[in-house]
Amino acid sequence: MEIVTKSAQETFDLGKKLAGGLRGGEVLALTGPLGAGKTVLVQGLAWGLGVRERVISPSYVLMREHELRVKGKSLKRLYHVDFYRLEDASGEVATLGLPEIWSDGGNIVVIEWAEKGKDKLPERTKWIEFSGTGEGERRIKLEFNI
Repeated sequence: MEIVTKSAQETFDLGKKLAGGLRGGEVLALTGPLGAGKTVLVQGLAWGLGVRERVISPSYVLMREHELRVKGKSLKRLYHVDFYRLEDASGEVATLGLPEIWSDGGNIVVIEWAEKGKDKLPERTKWIEFSGTGEGERRIKLEFNI
């Protein structure tokens, strides 16, 4: 499925819509160039999951954790991971404890620049590919339906 967004707000809104379909245990892998809207999508996703604190890129710390507040769902935490600063993130996957985090069915893990650790991600990972940058049109390809 491919979706076109024409503004940061539309990308944010897409993230909110994606949040509605998450049940816990998902690993979402985001790929695409700088400025394509990956973090904006995660911000919308977090908002849709009840996160009201500021969601910023974890580029310098590699991972940020957010408590979820969604009524009626047994979700636990949103883990926002960013492999941008890593040459090869394969070693960091275990160091960050990601297998344990995504094995706990209530957590949601979203990884920006996921292609850098692709060989270590679980088979059930859902890929989201971004193209386009800046204020213009973005094409966001989902390997799953919403």
